[in-house]
Amino acid sequence: MGDNRIPNKGHEAREGREPESLKASARLLADSQMPREIKISSNDVAKFSIDRDKVGDQNKYSLYTQYPNGVRMTRIESKGLLKPGESLQLEPPPGGTQTEQKDGSRIVKDASGKTVAKLDSDKTLHVYTKHGEFVERANGDVKYKPKDSVTDWQSLHKPGFVNASKFEDYGLSTNGSITRYPNGLEYDRSNNRIKIPLEHFLHSKDKEVDQQGNLSRVTVYGSDGKVLYTQDRTGLHVPTVDGVLTQTSDGRVTFEPDKLPSDRVAQHKGVEKPAPNKEVKQANNDKSPILNENSVPLWGLTGISKFDMR
Repeated sequence: MGDNRIPNKGHEAREGREPESLKASARLLADSQMPREIKISSNDVAKFSIDRDKVGDQNKYSLYTQYPNGVRMTRIESKGLLKPGESLQLEPPPGGTQTEQKDGSRIVKDASGKTVAKLDSDKTLHVYTKHGEFVERANGDVKYKPKDSVTDWQSLHKPGFVNASKFEDYGLSTNGSITRYPNGLEYDRSNNRIKIPLEHFLHSKDKEVDQQGNLSRVTVYGSDGKVLYTQDRTGLHVPTVDGVLTQTSDGRVTFEPDKLPSDRVAQHKGVEKPAPNKEVKQANNDKSPILNENSVPLWGLTGISKFDMR
């Protein structure tokens, strides 16, 4: 005879709920183990895709900080003359806005209208990202309040194509035509103009030409002697702490990690700063100049309509 027992529906329901309850317990455990606040030291800023430069001495200096969503903060300090936070400049991401409130605070939005930062009346800056919130005090100290398990943003960097939805993970921000890079560099694809951040006002340029004297490659070095960017026929190459970001004229961005062939590392990142404006004759027969003195392509004069995508 068959088994004529009536199924216990209550037991089946409990069995169905158990996996869900286990998942909930796992989430609660993960949340309890997640640090609620992390103090970021000067040695760890790169782990969070923060770029920070200090120009000046201990008594009088400018502190430039860029966050992964493109928000930039400049604090000018002068001991004995200025109070912490008294002199500052806050910049939204490309195409973004900032609005001062009645209480003296400011709301910063990106090009899409999303709130990405808030400056309190006491000059504390709150920067909102998809992974958590950065809090920068008036004295420049930074803390991080994670929303998920990501505490090392470099772990998110994968070789290959970078989708626009992942730009923030790489320290990139854009309004569609202008892209701001982790080092503060801004590239406007609509006119091929490149804006160098103020902290690198003492930059220098290395130009390479072909056998016909046509400019074929430009490398610009920052005030610290490190490569800010290289531009050639394949696009714009911007070094980061863990690799190189390359953007072509159609806006496509790719990432190459530091583990590159030695020739690519030397090509994009450089080891030693050469003499400014040094010209090197290249052994090639390409007669098409791609750049002029100001890194603006001479499309109309050469017949080149886009960067060579080879």
